[in-house]
Amino acid sequence: MELVVGRYVTSIKHDGRAYAIELDDLQYYQCQDCKESIFPDAASKRIGRELRQVAGLLQPEQIKSGRLKEGLTQCELAERLGVAEATICRWETGGQIQQVALDKSMRMFFDVPEARSYSEVLKAVADLPHRKGHAVWIADESRCQIGCAKTSNVESESDTTRLEVDSVWNCEESDNCPSQYELVG
Repeated sequence: MELVVGRYVTSIKHDGRAYAIELDDLQYYQCQDCKESIFPDAASKRIGRELRQVAGLLQPEQIKSGRLKEGLTQCELAERLGVAEATICRWETGGQIQQVALDKSMRMFFDVPEARSYSEVLKAVADLPHRKGHAVWIADESRCQIGCAKTSNVESESDTTRLEVDSVWNCEESDNCPSQYELVG
């Protein structure tokens, strides 16, 4: 293996799409016989940063600063985005590159207050004491309403499912807060 310092050009496939990567003065090792390359940590980090840049993804420090700006722990952000806490940690340290769809979700979460509010509603729904045979639905009309409904199969040509609404409550009314509600029946 020989240390190479120079221009590195490659194509990296990420999330189903190929991205052209070009870096000047990259330090890596290359076998003179087979031309296989081995990248030290510093080179791998530069390649990852460039891939994020070319793909239009948030950089690790942008993810961390967005999370801290919202006053969230890695665990809390993970819950809002529906990923594992370790995934947030890997994104923030640069150990893993996020998928495009999750990058868009993070951008929306960080930039749109309504998206943060909606994620809190989804978390509240997830924390409800669900029972088998029940479905939870959310309807947003000028204020957020959450409801729980019993499901029952309907014999029809389309084999649809009927929802018999048990309860509806408004998030804004503390007396009817879903976190205080227990399902019955």
